[in-house]
Amino acid sequence: MNPAILMLVVRIFLAVLLYGFLAAILILLWHDLRTRSQTGEEAPEAYVLVEEGPELGRSFLLESVNTIGRGIENDISMVDDTVSTRHARILFRKKKWWLEDLGSKNGSTVNHVPAEQPLVLASGDEIGMGRVRLRFKIGVPNAT
Repeated sequence: MNPAILMLVVRIFLAVLLYGFLAAILILLWHDLRTRSQTGEEAPEAYVLVEEGPELGRSFLLESVNTIGRGIENDISMVDDTVSTRHARILFRKKKWWLEDLGSKNGSTVNHVPAEQPLVLASGDEIGMGRVRLRFKIGVPNAT
């Protein structure tokens, strides 16, 4: 094969690869912005309390969108090998709090019901992720 043609093919391939990568980044950013814009409402104060797991007794105040998982990039990081790196998301939209599993290995539950689709949360609900159990509460945690 002619070296000039080969170089042209390689250049075209690299250009397509670069544009594909940029398109994937833009799609991820668009999805993230869309999720955040759907939660444009002011979220009432809420928190989760760890009732079972390594962070026992710790409470986490919630923002309008919260990711939970083992990875340090999450809003709520759980140090437990039964929790996936990006396990679940708690978000406020349509005037309700929701739990959404993010395709985790061990799944998520609300009051022992598998979260196969986003589920509405009510104050006092138990959220399960692997061996970790969280209690969802509306309001602010009591100072101890």
